[in-house]
Parts: sequence; structure tokens; C-alpha cells
Amino acid sequence: MLNNHQIRFRKGSKIGLCLILCMHMVCARSIPTDLSIINKPQTLHITLTKGCPEALLEIRGRYQICDPETHIEIASCHFSSSHPIKATKEGISWGMRVPGFFHLRFVPVDTDTTILLNGVCHKGCLEVHQEGPLLRIITEIDIETYLLSALAAQCQLPTHPAALESLAIVARTRAYYLSEKGCPFDAASLSYSGWTTCPSTLNAAIRTTHGMVLTYKNSPFEALFTQNSVGRTASLAHIFRKNASCPSGISIPALAKSRENSNWAFTVTKQELARIAHLSTVTAAYAFQDTFSGRVYALRLKAENSFEDIDFFSLQKALGSFRLKSNDFHLTCKGERITFSGYGEGHGVGLCLTGAEKLAQQGHSTLHILKTFFPETEVHIKNSH
Repeated sequence: MLNNHQIRFRKGSKIGLCLILCMHMVCARSIPTDLSIINKPQTLHITLTKGCPEALLEIRGRYQICDPETHIEIASCHFSSSHPIKATKEGISWGMRVPGFFHLRFVPVDTDTTILLNGVCHKGCLEVHQEGPLLRIITEIDIETYLLSALAAQCQLPTHPAALESLAIVARTRAYYLSEKGCPFDAASLSYSGWTTCPSTLNAAIRTTHGMVLTYKNSPFEALFTQNSVGRTASLAHIFRKNASCPSGISIPALAKSRENSNWAFTVTKQELARIAHLSTVTAAYAFQDTFSGRVYALRLKAENSFEDIDFFSLQKALGSFRLKSNDFHLTCKGERITFSGYGEGHGVGLCLTGAEKLAQQGHSTLHILKTFFPETEVHIKNSH
């Protein structure tokens, strides 16, 4: 609030947000008054857009406008607003110019207040940072709400409660690991595309496991999940080529029995691979594999006098995940064609969703499933604040 008075605007009023925000230097309290930092839960900062001159920002419901650096309230508004938000020489413009303010934080006051950026709904706070003539816009969202949005966007979720609970704990573990790094992450890397309706079964799994995370050597780690590893997973460090403290891969013979039922194959020409690798031709192809699991983390494509290495994820993007379904494959060269023959689906790191579903259907508990795929870890409950 500003002097404990409600701020109201009338259509056509000449007394606007510009004047009210300028009063911040005189009227703002000397202690933080940003409501979102009171009993604050663990959150993630997600970059929604950067390097854009303007965007459409709409807020439905009551909200605060705060200084993200001091956490001092600049204005408190009890009505919905919708304006383009722009970068100007004098500062951020939202409906009208806000002289001297190059960083603004929009804070929902009520649980039913929503913020829409370019038509996409977000639950949580929104920060707008002006960087020269451009804007960088970040959402800060609590981890439990993030899980509802990110996991609901997955196209092949398990159905059994124990498998869904395992997924929720694994995803929460990664979210806590990333949150503790403290820097904003790209929305695509977090599978976040805004608030979306969550299936009731997933909602129940997230609620039941509230605050539960896996720890490896007493700390959360970058836990991942994959669609179908057919009984054999690899370490994140080996497949993603990271110097990371993380559990090793595992082998589950009982789940590997269905391996032949998940096989796939396709053939490409050497010329297609040459285009992908920006080579004039391809004379041979070799796979770099994780020693334990045999999963491929990169391909070396050779020309007559040169070669090019391409990591699995770049190769999968170029060939299409509908063809190169997983990194559990081998190559066969014949003439001008190369055949990829493989098994399962996904990168093969962490929790296997297909395997978790099978174990759950056999009557195994959530903790048993997690211990199966992450045998070197423990389950801990994080404080919600």
C-alpha cells in the first residue's frame, strides 16, 4: 500500500501510474513490504522472454508493484489492468511511462490473481528488467505450483499412484537442486510453458508427496526421468557430459525382459548425415558409448580428411525423435546407407516411467520404486518455507 490508501484509476484520468510510482521515493516504507517474501516457499526463477522491446502484460485481480531490489512496495492496485509493457529511455512503460524505474516486480495479492504475458497465464510473481532498449521478463514460481504446470505438460504420464508419486519426487528433487543455484533458467529447459490444468491424479501425487526430495550424498541432485529405459539406465554425468555429483546407472533384469518388444529401426543416407554434420560427405560413423549401459552419448561422423562429433541430443533433434527414439542403439553401415537399430524411448537417465508403472502394478511402493532406480539415495522432506 501507499500511505494505506487504495489506488484507483478512472478511464481518461490524467492522474496515472506515472505520478503514483514517482511518489515511491517519498512515501515508500523503509522496510520490505513485498507480500511475496513473507513466509516465502522455495521458488524457481524462470526466464520467459529476453531481448524483446515490448510484450502484452495483463493482470487479473489485486496486485502489488514492488522494487525487486529493495522489496519495497511502489503501488497497490485493486483492479485488473492490461497494457503493452515497453522499454523506453526514461524507464519501463506500462500503460504510461514510469520515469526512473528500470526494474519492476508484479506481485499477486490474492490466490486467484493471475498474470498473463502475451496471453499465457502464470501463477506467481513477474519481474520485468529493462536492459537498454530491451526487456527481460522472469517469473518466480513456488516449486509445488511449478510441478503442477511442468508435469501436466508431459504427454505420457504414468497412471498408477505410486508411479506418479515417484515422478513427483524426482521432478521436485531436480527443482530444488536448480533452485539452490539461485539463477534464472530458460523455460524450455524446465519444460515450463505457463499455468495449465492439472489432472486430478497428478495433483493428488504432488500433494501427497509435498516437500519430499531425493538426496545423494546429503544433497538434492539433478534427478531426471525418461520414458522407457527397458531395464538399463546410465549416469547423468556420462550421457549429458557434466561434471556432476549424481547416482550411477542401474540394470534391472526383470524390466529388460520386454526389451525386444520395444525395438525400432530406421535407415538414413550418408548424405543426410553429412548435411547434419556440415561435412561434404560421410565415409564412416562411430558411436561413443557409456561403458556401463552401452547408451550412446555422441556420434563421430568421418569424411575423407576430417570428422565431426555430434552429441546425441543434437542428433536426435536433427533426425527427429519419432525416428531416433532413444540413445540405446547401434549402427549398421551398408553402401551409402546407415541403419539405426535401437530399443526403448528417451535418454535413459534416472526414473524410467514405463518401468515405474510396471513395478507399481506389481504392488511395489513409491519408496521401493525410487530405491530401484536411485539405489544410492535417501528420501528427505524439505521444509515448505
